[in-house]
Amino acid sequence: MKTRTYVHGVAILAAVLAAGILLAPLRAHAAADPAAKPDAKKPDADKPGPLTEDQIDAILDNMTPDQIDNLVKEAATDRLKVERKQVIAEIVRFRKAYDLYQAGKHKEAAAAAKKLVNINRATYLSAAQHYLYAQALAKSGNPDDAVETCRDILENMPDRISFASASALEAAEMYEKMGRLLYAMQMYAFCVKNYALTIDKATAEKILKKVEEYTEIYKDPMGTLATMMGDVQHRLAKINSGKETQDKERKIVAILDDLIKTAEDQQGGSQSPSQGQQRGKRPGQGKDQQAGKKGGQQGQQGQQGGMNPTRPMQDSMLVPGAVKRPPKVSKTHTGIAEGDWAKLSPREQEQIQARMRKLISERYREIIRDYHSRLAE
Repeated sequence: MKTRTYVHGVAILAAVLAAGILLAPLRAHAAADPAAKPDAKKPDADKPGPLTEDQIDAILDNMTPDQIDNLVKEAATDRLKVERKQVIAEIVRFRKAYDLYQAGKHKEAAAAAKKLVNINRATYLSAAQHYLYAQALAKSGNPDDAVETCRDILENMPDRISFASASALEAAEMYEKMGRLLYAMQMYAFCVKNYALTIDKATAEKILKKVEEYTEIYKDPMGTLATMMGDVQHRLAKINSGKETQDKERKIVAILDDLIKTAEDQQGGSQSPSQGQQRGKRPGQGKDQQAGKKGGQQGQQGQQGGMNPTRPMQDSMLVPGAVKRPPKVSKTHTGIAEGDWAKLSPREQEQIQARMRKLISERYREIIRDYHSRLAE
């Protein structure tokens, strides 16, 4: 029985030694063990070198199973103490960022939270730090980076369910506020598909209603626009420019604007090799790792003709594997998602017309041209 216990203890010792958590206790034991072989080159007392295989063998030969058990317990206790101190220090820093956020100092909270986030960590504390950072960014008027941070949680910490679910919903709502209705639809659908059990019934019904509405629009966006434009033309012909007509005008311009931005996202995703770096190096991501990771992704995009931004995050993130991530949302086009055509600047009108010539078939061009002429009168 003692032999079996001893062998089991040696196996445990080898495993934890490989993890590096027994070096300090082993050194202490070696210093107190007269049977341990002296090292040929005595290391500096302030900077002890790693234990040699001969030293480890000598220690094991002179240790009983009980001593091995005690050594493992001592090492585990020391490791827990170190980890506990690290967590306490991180919680103190997290509390500082959280207090700033609660006080309404969102820019300061974002700056403080940015120092905490590290996409290489996937703990619950890391998920909380990322979520706080995303919230602070959104409140301080930086929705683009807020959405990207939410996506970091979904991509790297999908099993931190509470934070991942909230991040998916927050990202969808932010996309909606930014006028990126296609991305909002896809994110809402992703949220329901993967985190339905975390959403209350009323919220789930509201989300599903939005998904159905946006799906109806984007399954044939040009056909939807043609129908809406025809309705507005009919109303204007009857000199009906009331609130309902104006709301439809704003919705038409918003959908057109979203289609243009999505096309620019797709074009930029396949043509710009440095697009993923426009946002700068993310906290906790090294230069070599970033270059290698992004380089691999860009190589795949080049072979496939670019990332398809109309199907982001199609695959469930709860299943390990590659995650589809749309390009950074377009900032090239800054169209106004309200008002009518006559209120747009000449540059915006020209940009919309140029893009429509590429995206819209001959069947709809005359309808849109007549519609814009009517609005400009």
